[in-house]
Amino acid sequence: MNPARILIVEDEAILAAHLALSLGQMGYQTAGQAATGEAAVALALKEKPDAILMDIRLRGEMTGIQAAEAIHKISDIPIIYLTAYAEESVLQQAKITEAYAILAKPVRERELRAGLEMALYKHGAESQLRRLNQVLRAVRDVNHLITHERDPQALLEEACRILVRTRDYVLAWIGKVDPVNGVVQLTAKAGDVGDALTDAMAIRNGMGPGRMAADRAIQDQKPVIVNDIRTDPAFLPWRETADKYGVVSVAAIPLPPRKELVGVLTVYSDRPGIFGAEEVQLLTELAGDLSYALEALRDESAHRRAEEALQESEAKFRNVFQNSRDPIVVSQAGLHVFENEAYLQLYGYETPGELADRPVLDLVAASHRDQMASYIRLRGAGQKAPSFYESRGLRKDGSEFDTEIQASTFELQGRVHILAIIRDITERKKNEERLRQGIRELREAFQSSIRALSSAIEMRDPYTAGHQERVTRLSVAIARELGLDDDKVEGIRIAGMVHDIGKLSIPAEILSKPTKLSPVEYSLIQSHSLSGFTILENIPFPWPIARIVLQHHERMDGSGYPNKLAGEAILIEARIIAVADVVEAMSSHRPYRPALGPQEAMKEIRRGRGTVYDPAVVDACIRVISRPGFSFN
Repeated sequence: MNPARILIVEDEAILAAHLALSLGQMGYQTAGQAATGEAAVALALKEKPDAILMDIRLRGEMTGIQAAEAIHKISDIPIIYLTAYAEESVLQQAKITEAYAILAKPVRERELRAGLEMALYKHGAESQLRRLNQVLRAVRDVNHLITHERDPQALLEEACRILVRTRDYVLAWIGKVDPVNGVVQLTAKAGDVGDALTDAMAIRNGMGPGRMAADRAIQDQKPVIVNDIRTDPAFLPWRETADKYGVVSVAAIPLPPRKELVGVLTVYSDRPGIFGAEEVQLLTELAGDLSYALEALRDESAHRRAEEALQESEAKFRNVFQNSRDPIVVSQAGLHVFENEAYLQLYGYETPGELADRPVLDLVAASHRDQMASYIRLRGAGQKAPSFYESRGLRKDGSEFDTEIQASTFELQGRVHILAIIRDITERKKNEERLRQGIRELREAFQSSIRALSSAIEMRDPYTAGHQERVTRLSVAIARELGLDDDKVEGIRIAGMVHDIGKLSIPAEILSKPTKLSPVEYSLIQSHSLSGFTILENIPFPWPIARIVLQHHERMDGSGYPNKLAGEAILIEARIIAVADVVEAMSSHRPYRPALGPQEAMKEIRRGRGTVYDPAVVDACIRVISRPGFSFN
């Protein structure tokens, strides 16, 4: 079995590389990496990964949530969001896009592994249920067609159209064996790929993988399944044709021989590995029903036998669901119609008779009954309702438990039915709460560490006690005034609290010297930016904290230190802290001079606006300080 392929969408190259390494160690394969939402959409549609790790905050015009919405319009790839810090509104917006998990950065391997395993399992179960539901609808529609269609050719053509329309096969065709020459002759077909694919891959001159699979199915009288033409060496001559028309897998199902009739049902898909045992079983039953119907149509008196066979087939279809390990229920107008053994066990019932014609709401906890009732009304009216949601179940003994429900609708005899699969997620909810508590504790520990670092600096330089905190407060206010997103604001807050950490390497007597510094002493003071970078560069922050600290004394005209950076080469976070640092320092007392006050500080940054200081940052700072009630404290 091939390893699952994961697409990484992360705009921090170091974090993306770390995720790729972790995925490899877990046995996954990286399907590619993207740093913007636009690139993520293009790469997802090209590579068709099994899952996507999506950063919510991305460079470019498109956020991770917007990228996920664009991808889901075309494909149902499961998406796990990554975020360093997000408000509740952002998390709620992420949940609306049906995220399979939301992981906090930095992501620990255990959380990443659990999130991926849960997403891949859940998506696989959902896909399997959706596929079986589609095939079941197709089989029911064909069986309904059999009961009233008297023209054999019209029956076969409509059966092919139903399979393509309901199950999304690329092509479906039915062939009969010519009793004279033994060659399979095309009898009916349906699909949007046109005659070229039918000719090249199905019937012309005995060539093509479709024809090969059909011949083998008739010869061996058992289904022939090719789950990936691209990797099967037997189909190498037809791989180019398959790629041209988007054909990836094929299933050939023999029609059971009856008197003079020998034939085959062949269907194609544009996805690999979709023909599972349950789907093949249902298609085999359908082929048998078609074969029986064609025979019965030769003699109208055999119509009664066809109906009996259909009833037997219905029982077999029910058996497929009855033997499923997942709890499954079918309801109509809010009442139980069918439930399998797993469903009865989950809710504590012994026989189906206990639930016959009972409302499904009887098995829903009172706290979630209104929600479930609204979903049932919407589906019954043909309107859109969530297909995947959480609820609470109510067992026969009165105990409640957390559930996860996947629901879909189908029509039978002109009435809307709801098919739902239910899972008990009580333990998972407990684990999620433990995980959230762990994340809260980690964040508190992280914040405490930052405060401890800040305090350590101020203990070395008591004259600037509170300086970093005041710079941080002003920097955050400027960032919000500029409209920066919450993630960048949080990064500025962390960087502000430690922007002078490099002063730990400077002798205390220089930091508190009341007289003018010598050139050597001043050069030591200037080294604190680089020292701070050295201290912080190996800490895996989700923001460029070390670079912000390194650059907070750089100036727009290149006159700053330590690297003489200029203009946009300086991070916006560093440009903000640079202005806030100057304003706070001039407004506060220093051992070598008294406080100059906010007005002098405003004059200074106005003088340097557009030359040494970023003009937008200066304007935002002036607006913030000019507002009534602003205080560094």
